[in-house]
Amino acid sequence: MAAELAGSKCPTCGTSNFTPRLDLQSDFIRRRIFSDYDPAACTEIEETISLLDAEHQDCASEIVRLQLQIEALSSRQRQLKECESKFRCLLSPSPIQKLPNEVLMSVFDLVSQDNLLREERKRFSDLWPDGEHGLTAMPALVLSSICSGWRQITLSHSALWSRMTLVLAAVHIMEDIKASFFTMVKLYIDRSHTSLLRLRIDMAKYYSAGSVPHSALSLLGKTSQRWHHLTFIGSNLFRREIFSIPDNVRDFPSLRELAFKLCDRAALEVFGQAPNLRCLEVAHDAIELTSNFPWSQLTSVAVTSAERLDEVMDRCPNLASIRFQLVWYTPHFHPPRAFQSLKSLFIIFLERRLDSGWLNIVLSCCICPSLTSLTLEMPEDYSTSCTWPLRTLESFLIQSSCALNDLSVRGFQITDNDLIAVFRRIPSLTSLIVEDSRFNWDMDSSTTITPALIQSL
Repeated sequence: MAAELAGSKCPTCGTSNFTPRLDLQSDFIRRRIFSDYDPAACTEIEETISLLDAEHQDCASEIVRLQLQIEALSSRQRQLKECESKFRCLLSPSPIQKLPNEVLMSVFDLVSQDNLLREERKRFSDLWPDGEHGLTAMPALVLSSICSGWRQITLSHSALWSRMTLVLAAVHIMEDIKASFFTMVKLYIDRSHTSLLRLRIDMAKYYSAGSVPHSALSLLGKTSQRWHHLTFIGSNLFRREIFSIPDNVRDFPSLRELAFKLCDRAALEVFGQAPNLRCLEVAHDAIELTSNFPWSQLTSVAVTSAERLDEVMDRCPNLASIRFQLVWYTPHFHPPRAFQSLKSLFIIFLERRLDSGWLNIVLSCCICPSLTSLTLEMPEDYSTSCTWPLRTLESFLIQSSCALNDLSVRGFQITDNDLIAVFRRIPSLTSLIVEDSRFNWDMDSSTTITPALIQSL
């Protein structure tokens, strides 16, 4: 019988030291395999079988060890290749890597105009009707997660983090969700550093005098000195208690634009000391023009037909732009008034049942010699055909004697002859936007853009 060998591990390094126990090609093995039955050799044969079985197990263990070693070496090989590829990229960077940081920062700024922070994932909001996610919703956070270079750029440009839309939950939510939302708002505030804040807030849950202020809004209340743009919509009138703003904090030195869905005297008077305020927008309620508010500073307002335009102009003598929203209130008629400073006029129909004759009421009250831009807009889903008020427009232009440069018309049923008449009436026109109403979209061919219109140009 051949000398017996055994598999073991080195006691010093633990490396496998596997060697065969038997030489299967030895003369002893050959003779024994081809020998006849011999009762005296049974013990020796059983020992040989035991050695063969043990070596079979040793081979299986060694195969497992070698397979693990091969997998480890293969993984190492892949890692080496990936590392090599990354190092080669440093020798030939991609085109975007060659852009200067200043160019990348400008690109990031363009795609980071707003960041959606939604407390309740399924909550719909007028501030974010499309419900996007990812880069479209939270561009600053996504861009900062791409690579170390982009992260450094985004963190150094604090303005990217200063534009936030907060959509608060309309129902009761778990405390851990509230805590996560607070943490995210705090992250944006911290990374915005000293940049002026653009805030749009949708607060649907009703707030009463005894309610506990929302922690995220209380955090924003501490930054009121940095508010530059504030939009506040939902089920609540604006109150300083909602943001935990102390009574002794009266100044809003950076605030330039203010927009409310609901508004009353108390909401306006919170911002009585806002020296840089220039724009005010109220979507539904009538404005309390007698409130303590910096009316004379305003250069742009958006009001409803609940207001008299002459009274608005009297309180805001420096207005250059008015967005007049026709809702369920019949417009107030007053004798024609000259609005010398007005350069842009927007008249928007917000209700489908409104009569286009209301447009005549509004325009007949206005004399705007400095007007350069006019926008007339009907709802997209206006169910009845609303004809183009050509005579009304002509009377207004004759009365104002203005050199109109920009005209935008949306939702009206307008023909090519109507447009040709507009071109003849307004030779100073340099920009025209016409959007057909749905009444025309269903027709086989447009009655607005026709060969006759093109030839008239």
